[in-house]
Amino acid sequence: MNYIGQGALVLQDPSAIGNPFYNLVPPGVLLVVVGIATLATIIASQALISGVFTLTKQAIALGFIPRMKVVYTSMVHRGQIYVPAVNWLLAVACITLVIAFRSSERLANAYGLAVAVTMVVTSIAYYVVVKDKMQWSPWVAALSTAPFLAIEIVFVIGGLPKIPEGGWFPIAVSLVVFAIANTWRSGRRRIALSYVEQSQPVEEFLTEVGDRLGRPYEGTAVFLTADHQGVPFVLRHHWARMHSVDERIILMTLVPTNDPYLNDERRVVVDRLSPGLIRVTARFGFMEKLDITYIVRACEVSGLKLDDPDTTYYMADPQIVAQRPGILHAWRRAFFIFLKQNSRPIGATLGIPADSQAKLGLEVQM
Repeated sequence: MNYIGQGALVLQDPSAIGNPFYNLVPPGVLLVVVGIATLATIIASQALISGVFTLTKQAIALGFIPRMKVVYTSMVHRGQIYVPAVNWLLAVACITLVIAFRSSERLANAYGLAVAVTMVVTSIAYYVVVKDKMQWSPWVAALSTAPFLAIEIVFVIGGLPKIPEGGWFPIAVSLVVFAIANTWRSGRRRIALSYVEQSQPVEEFLTEVGDRLGRPYEGTAVFLTADHQGVPFVLRHHWARMHSVDERIILMTLVPTNDPYLNDERRVVVDRLSPGLIRVTARFGFMEKLDITYIVRACEVSGLKLDDPDTTYYMADPQIVAQRPGILHAWRRAFFIFLKQNSRPIGATLGIPADSQAKLGLEVQM
């Protein structure tokens, strides 16, 4: 038997029921203790779930993990979100942890090491922020961080013997998350470089198409691109295959901002490159849902009408091919392809109707 505080009794052995000390604890006190513990568990679990949902959304916005479905559960508080895939993953992980560890003592070993390492990472992040963002001198930043970091490193060292007894779990989870983030970000960077390499300057494209682009159009072709300056490969490929001159061509780029929300006046910037070629830079706040209707509405405010049944949205569909031999490169390539296949397409993320989408293939060596 263990005592908490001045006499709250917690039984660990069922045989202790016959102990006379057990009878000294009123049943109402035990009920209150169990109730408080239950409420504390609910609050902690909700905090964990909300934190994981927020981190997931931010990781998607920063390009560290594949896109997945994010549901906004409040019309007033846009930061109130629900991520179905992560919710099910947490449920499976919690059940697995309970079955695998079986006791709170073994689970505490994993929790303690995870908290200690998190404190170290937080101190390192603090040093980087005050040095790079707040322009502190390296010496001042180091002196303000060193006392905390020294204590936290002692905690980490003290938790190292707990690795075989459960501390291995947060390390394993960290390695998996790092592998996903590193592989996805590296692969997406390689695809972005391929887009840039196969893009074309606007002036060169306009010279190539001549005066055929300015004729009256019957439809609108919107090309989603991350290039703020050139003509994307998707448009070049479309032009080479179709030689279409009956369309108004719009180059659309999505840009995240540091603002939580944006109004329609700040949402888009419309730049008319020629009578038939228009560049639209659409911005989203970091707490906003990506939705094509926001862009369409903001374009109408700027005098550009996109809400037509003849509007088609074109996007690249990168196909990964082998570039480097070796087991390590093959493993990362296969892992990236797996992540890409399970990533939510940009068209579905923006809510573009399926019958308004067109995908053009792009070979990317990796």
